[in-house]
Amino acid sequence: MTTMEQFLLNLGYVGVFIGSYLSATVLPFSVAPLTLSLPALGFSPWLVGATAVLGGFLGALTMYVLAYHGGQWVIAQSFIKIDEAKLVRSRRWFAKWGTPALFFSFLPLVGDALVITAGVLRVRVVSFSVWLIAGRTVQYSVMLGLMDTAVRLWG
Repeated sequence: MTTMEQFLLNLGYVGVFIGSYLSATVLPFSVAPLTLSLPALGFSPWLVGATAVLGGFLGALTMYVLAYHGGQWVIAQSFIKIDEAKLVRSRRWFAKWGTPALFFSFLPLVGDALVITAGVLRVRVVSFSVWLIAGRTVQYSVMLGLMDTAVRLWG
């Protein structure tokens, strides 16, 4: 674990919230080691998951609001650093799937671009929220469920 991850681990649920918030922005940070470590230390997997979903949602919402109000100007000024190819791919996803594409905003290769594209396209915040929260809930449920299963089998 990095020093940052260790620091956040010591903060418990607050650390998961901060870590998931940061990982949902364009900052290069992964909350997975932190999220998987806390239940092993006696923290409730349900609260860890709920806290991670909330932090991830608010982090993504921050990026959405920046893109919604700043649009292409924010991207062009490099306030949000994101690869143009990822933006093109996310626009194709939106053209094909519409707002349900946001369900996959947790995916590493296209997630940030989906959130930014939703803001630029001015997707309604309710639709944005529903699909993003659904995707993040599934992400953390699967991740924590697999970890719990592994601990029960081999722990």
